[in-house]
Amino acid sequence: MKKRCIALIVTITLLSGCTNKEVTSPSTSAMRSSESNPTTNQGTATGDSPDQSTTISENKKDATTFSSNTSEEEFSISNVPIRKDWEKHVNNESTFTSSVTSNSKFRWLLLTSEPALGQMGKTLYKSEDYGKSWVFVNDVSQTVEGYVTGLTFRDDKNGWISATQHGTELLPLYRTINGGESWKTQKIDIPEGYKYGNAFPPIFDEKDPMQGTLKIEFVGDLNTKTMKFITTDGGETWRP
Repeated sequence: MKKRCIALIVTITLLSGCTNKEVTSPSTSAMRSSESNPTTNQGTATGDSPDQSTTISENKKDATTFSSNTSEEEFSISNVPIRKDWEKHVNNESTFTSSVTSNSKFRWLLLTSEPALGQMGKTLYKSEDYGKSWVFVNDVSQTVEGYVTGLTFRDDKNGWISATQHGTELLPLYRTINGGESWKTQKIDIPEGYKYGNAFPPIFDEKDPMQGTLKIEFVGDLNTKTMKFITTDGGETWRP
């Protein structure tokens, strides 16, 4: 099964009429987990992104430009109609992207905030013109719980948001079947002897998107176990 692994550089510019103050923040992984796993996703297949960096320009305007440069393609994410004040301050650890394939016109952008009082903002945007223009899709702050680890779309309708969340019996893997308009948890049982699971973004074969893999880390009191699940029906079901 052929998978595409793409290193991603994201530049975030908050537009203003004045001179911008730029701060560059390098990162080796856009995830909140102790092990190295893919989180900032470009395409239906994802891989570790060791050379990520983020430039943030501070200003007052409510419009944001993201510029993505990968080993296989270049595209810009401009004029994102941000709705929340915290969206002006996102960085590469809180920005997740996905497209169906490298030449797909569909793009998705998920922004997440820093946690405050146990709450974390999460907003989803969509482009249907290769990232030239964007529309707000959904505020999933109350639907998607935990720290987001990745975003994957298999096609223009079916997508997944994966997350980590300590101490919950429900695995934090969320699925949409309507392009991000609504999300529901996708049930995967936590094995006996483990208290919770951390999900990571599924990877689909670009040539045969019905086939894919999903990595989950199960955590117990004294041990952890990482399992790989596979699908042959486009993510409808997953089996170890």
